[in-house]
Amino acid sequence: MREFCIENQGTNTYLVYTFSEDDMVDTMSLGMLTNNHIQGVTETTFYQMDAVKQVKYNITSKVEIQQMFERTLNRKQVLGIFSGIVNALLEVEEYMLEPSSIVLDKKYIFADVSTYETTVICVPVMESQAQNVNLGMFFKELVFTAQFDPTENCDYVTKIINFLNSSPAFSLLKFKQLLDELKFPVADKKTVTAEKETPKKSVQSAQNEGYRRQSEQRMPERKAPVQTESKVPVQTSPKVPDASANMAVPQKTGGKTAAGMQIPGSAPAKMQTDPVKTQNEKQMSRLYLLQHYSKENAAIYKAQQAEKKNAKGGKAKKGNKQEEQQVSYVVPGADKLQAARQNAQSPVQQPQGMPERPVQQQPQRMPERPAQQPMNPQNPIQQAFHQGVQQPANFGATTVLNANMNAETSVLSGPEAQKQQPYLFRMKNNERIMLNKPVFRIGKERSYVDYFVSDNAAVSRSHANIVEQNGKFYVVDTNSTNHTYVNGRMIQSNTEVLLSHGDRVRLANEEFEFHMM
Repeated sequence: MREFCIENQGTNTYLVYTFSEDDMVDTMSLGMLTNNHIQGVTETTFYQMDAVKQVKYNITSKVEIQQMFERTLNRKQVLGIFSGIVNALLEVEEYMLEPSSIVLDKKYIFADVSTYETTVICVPVMESQAQNVNLGMFFKELVFTAQFDPTENCDYVTKIINFLNSSPAFSLLKFKQLLDELKFPVADKKTVTAEKETPKKSVQSAQNEGYRRQSEQRMPERKAPVQTESKVPVQTSPKVPDASANMAVPQKTGGKTAAGMQIPGSAPAKMQTDPVKTQNEKQMSRLYLLQHYSKENAAIYKAQQAEKKNAKGGKAKKGNKQEEQQVSYVVPGADKLQAARQNAQSPVQQPQGMPERPVQQQPQRMPERPAQQPMNPQNPIQQAFHQGVQQPANFGATTVLNANMNAETSVLSGPEAQKQQPYLFRMKNNERIMLNKPVFRIGKERSYVDYFVSDNAAVSRSHANIVEQNGKFYVVDTNSTNHTYVNGRMIQSNTEVLLSHGDRVRLANEEFEFHMM
């Protein structure tokens, strides 16, 4: 098993492999790694000082996939990691590198927590014996050790397992094809083909729309004669009353004329006697009668005067009847009213309107009185309260529960009282960050970390972790760009450093303080 170490140089973090005396450097593979940027393979640099030979891999701002597999993974993360490893292995074959030179270990496969792009480590060492790498078994271990998001549809996991168990011979090309199909489902391909066929359909739809518009333009021409026929009765119908009106006014007079004087015969006089029509018509004056005197006008004038007299007498009679009806409705007792009328000398006749007041006042004022009744101390709820509590109520003091209890203090159980809760105190905004997970992640990638630092660009996407082990807490720098410091000293990446109460933890230039409650 090859051994690696972590080295920090400036803002970069390197995974370093030192060649042993037994290792034979594969110069061809080394030249391919150092002179080319191979997709999926970590950037490699070769160093030699005297007899010491080293290969350094830049893993700045990248996280081991082992840390990602400690939490639940969603579909995008799983397919991104698997596709990154498969693409890297295919690229290694294209550059004629030995597959055995790839380190297939979750500790040495790194991924970007934002894009989930995965890179592998290739060690340019010539092996004395060819080693067969079982890629199918490696991917099976990844699937069986992963925790998948239960809120998603995990049918893609079933398809991956079925593929890995289908045949003993593992094929990278077929596995890549499966991963691509899972990334881009068949439904998406159908939509792409449908979009290609849309120009043909659009031509047909345009033709259909043209026919429909032509038919709509022709339809109003057929409906035109129907509209002209409907206009005929509308125009002729108002002519009938106009003709009758002309017939009713044969005379041409400059003054105001009555309709009854223009119609000859006795029939119009009968129509004028109708009370409904006479109310709307104008009355004939005496001056008009003298100017246009005739027997017919004299008869009409007399009839109008008689109607006026009758109307005045009828209104007076109706007014008396209405007064009697109003009195009969206002007074609740009819017997008392009749007795009051018979005794003309009694003083009760004058206050006839008095009974109207109690009728209006009783339904308005009577419901207002019960609204004041709850203030009565004889309320049953208040009686029960006074019976249970003999002391007067004091609303300004604290209510004492169970006054008969002893005044001793209740003692909590030992483990609950002694349990300590750690937290980080952020000095910038006095925020208290509770460390409530075994591995608490801090960084500025919202979808990955547990505490999101949104207002500091110097902090990496996955900057550091606070790890709990056997009641003790450690800080681990996760290959950050600007590093992590404890009490002013920079710590090595991927190295656990014990924290004590009051220690200062600095992520780049962001100050925190570790506390134990």
